[in-house]
Order: sequence, then structure tokens, then C-alpha cells
Amino acid sequence: IVYLGGKGGPTSSIYTKLYKVEKTDDTVSIIIRFAYLKMEEIENITASDDELYEYKVYNSMNAIKENYIDSIELHSCTNCSIGIGYANENKLPQYKFTYKLNNGNTIFYSVEKIN
Repeated sequence: IVYLGGKGGPTSSIYTKLYKVEKTDDTVSIIIRFAYLKMEEIENITASDDELYEYKVYNSMNAIKENYIDSIELHSCTNCSIGIGYANENKLPQYKFTYKLNNGNTIFYSVEKIN
């Protein structure tokens, strides 16, 4: 997720990172880490435009207190890039997407939350 600025300003985003790929003779599983980055304006602050916002990091698209992990101020991001250097990435949940291999075709089989 890269904040490029511009007319629309920062937006909420989904962050996924490939963690691992597992392959057997008849399946391929892709394991990712997931976060929902909800862009919010920081309250009670006087600053430049890119210091007014922060990403609230959730482990689900359901942005509620129980799913909250952390927050990242936009101006503290390296090159305004979210996720790559995210210090608490190990807190993000992992999901395993499994595909069956059948005569050269890949067919979606299942998805499961690992942690």
C-alpha cells in the first residue's frame, strides 16, 4: 500500500503479504498475512496534511475494538509505504488458500484462518 497523495487524499486499504507457498502432488496452498488499514484523521492535532492522518490496523474487515492491532501515523511511514516495514507484522493473521490440481487446471478448494 503506497500513499501517493493527490486530490483524493489517503484512503483505507487492504494489505496482504505472501508468507509461504506449500505444494504437494495434487494441491497448492498459498499462505498470506492480512490486515485492514483504515485511514482516519487524527483528532486534536494541528499539522501539515500528511501528519493529519493515521492508519488504524485491524485483523479483519470488521473494524471494531476487538480486531484492532495498532496504528501507524502516515508521516512516520518509510516513503509513505505501509506494510513492508510494518513492525508488528507478526501480529497479523494468516490465511491459507488451497487449490486442487486437476489435469493441469488449478481449482479453488478452501480457505482457512491459521492463527
